[in-house]
Amino acid sequence: MPIDATDLFFILDEAYSLFSGSQGEYRYGGAGLQMFFLANELAKDEALNVTWVFHRRDLEGLSHKSIRFLSVDSIKETSSSESEKTHKVFTNPSKRVVISSIDGNAPFLHELAQLLNAYSILRISSDTSTTQPISDVYDSDELFDVYRALDGIVVQSETQRCQLQEKTGIESVAIPSMWPIQDCDDIEKSTILWVASSQYLKQPWHFIELAKQFKHERFAMILPKRDEQLFTYVQRRALAVPNLELVNSQLSPFETNAHFRKAKVLVNTSEFEGFPNTFLQAAAASTPILSFGVDPDGVLHSQHIGLTAEWRFENLCLQLERLLVDDMLRLTLGSNALHYVRRVHNPHAVAQQWKKFVKNIMEEKRVEG
Repeated sequence: MPIDATDLFFILDEAYSLFSGSQGEYRYGGAGLQMFFLANELAKDEALNVTWVFHRRDLEGLSHKSIRFLSVDSIKETSSSESEKTHKVFTNPSKRVVISSIDGNAPFLHELAQLLNAYSILRISSDTSTTQPISDVYDSDELFDVYRALDGIVVQSETQRCQLQEKTGIESVAIPSMWPIQDCDDIEKSTILWVASSQYLKQPWHFIELAKQFKHERFAMILPKRDEQLFTYVQRRALAVPNLELVNSQLSPFETNAHFRKAKVLVNTSEFEGFPNTFLQAAAASTPILSFGVDPDGVLHSQHIGLTAEWRFENLCLQLERLLVDDMLRLTLGSNALHYVRRVHNPHAVAQQWKKFVKNIMEEKRVEG
């Protein structure tokens, strides 16, 4: 879906560590990773000039073959400065679109789009962003008002699209998340895996209890610190479970791939999600998914790629037992998952949907204007 020459500005600080040349440990969330994948894929189109805008100023070390970097301050200074670096961006005769994610970023997205005289698109990353968005500054009703002022809203699932429309009357377009598939050698699948940051909504205590119920299985938990109190609690509990390995730092997406490839099952115990990246990463590794309850658009069942426990811990144990004793079921679910992610979440196909959406936004707004 080709579109006319367009400047795309991505804004999401949590993606900083994903770029080559960033400093310190990896610190990113699912939204940041999806925005990184999207920018990387769209930057392959010669008609699209992709720039990532960060609040921080230490950007000199960042590098990417197709993405430029700017600080927020440098953009704000452009109106009174003729900086060569920013002048080139602002004098480009192409159209401009600003893209961000996470509900709390919506006000700044709107502000930056006005500053750049650009269209604004928000990608919603969590189910709660369609029903009760949160921010340190704005309440839900205020954030919904900002949603209405934006030019476009993208959601991850039909469930989110319906929730947002029913709650607010705001229209949106469902575009699936993307996940790059990499060929890899066969690795013996030997662990039961859980991956999420230390947030209460992720309910990691269920996984610890699960490991205690299956003493002869190997469990692995990747738990980057977010809530310090919960992080300390989980560390202490995990030490008392000898068959549970705890990785207590955030790994790069490429490092976590190794854990997914050797996982027999991915377990998700979250209270709510959007469409978890871990589901896609597991699917790309032919690993079936066992969810405590989350099943976005019912894909685990409809695509036959995983099982759910219907929000009951005893069912979680029963479903894991079922997967462990039935090798054919486990292999079938894993194979289906790989085919599903290749078909629906292929980066090129998803990028084409984004290009179509951006083109439609610009055409509709031009007609309205």
